[in-house]
Amino acid sequence: MIDLRNSLETLRRRLEDSVSQFMASDQGQRLIAWYEQLSRRDRLALRGLCGFAALVVLYSLLLQPLIDYSSRAQRRLLEEQELIAWLRANEPVAKAAAAASMAGRDQSVASLVNSSAKANELTIRRYEPAGDGSIRVWLEGAQFNSVVKWLYQLQSVHGIHAAEFSVERESEPGRVSARLTLEG
Repeated sequence: MIDLRNSLETLRRRLEDSVSQFMASDQGQRLIAWYEQLSRRDRLALRGLCGFAALVVLYSLLLQPLIDYSSRAQRRLLEEQELIAWLRANEPVAKAAAAASMAGRDQSVASLVNSSAKANELTIRRYEPAGDGSIRVWLEGAQFNSVVKWLYQLQSVHGIHAAEFSVERESEPGRVSARLTLEG
């Protein structure tokens, strides 16, 4: 608060100094002379116009930005409250999905990979353990779209992802041979 007061006082002094310097200059003296030549009614109108201009500047530089900021903050608050309400409403669904995901982890990676491959009509030609919950898998003559769908399901449902992935196109369109290292 003290820094703000000091800053405002410094700004006021600089403004007064600038106005004093301007009024002491030739242009300032001509402005004063021009103002004094105006009729009383014109001086009053000029003062009113200057006051109005000062209010417009004050509003546009200070008040409008504050009003805009307040409106944005209120909008953001409402959005955050809606998000919290949605999260609370969907909490049971998320907990059920997490429980289902954790239930799947009781099975080994090899059995999950094998059962999900069969469900996606993929035939695993060979697989071998690769250490710490990883497995190497070879697929031959598989539909590329089925492989991609299978990998997506492994990731989203069982939390198993492809650490390494190598695909070669076969002579038949849409068919591939793939070598994968899957980790869960």
